[in-house]
Amino acid sequence: MKSITIIKQKAAAEKCGVSLRKFSDMVKEIEGFPQPKKLAHSARLKFFVKEEIDEWLHDQISDNAKSSYF
Repeated sequence: MKSITIIKQKAAAEKCGVSLRKFSDMVKEIEGFPQPKKLAHSARLKFFVKEEIDEWLHDQISDNAKSSYF
């Protein structure tokens, strides 16, 4: 089984370099953006899988690099 890292919404926003408000907008508006998870013991808090955020960021950087050169 592959190991995963769970991070809080604030840490996910910081990883993306945006405010919490902007991050919330991204979650709602960007198709394919990683969606929050809820853990059984904490129905109110939103958590994200760090590896999903990393993969999304990597894809964005790769897509931007491709479009910059072609």
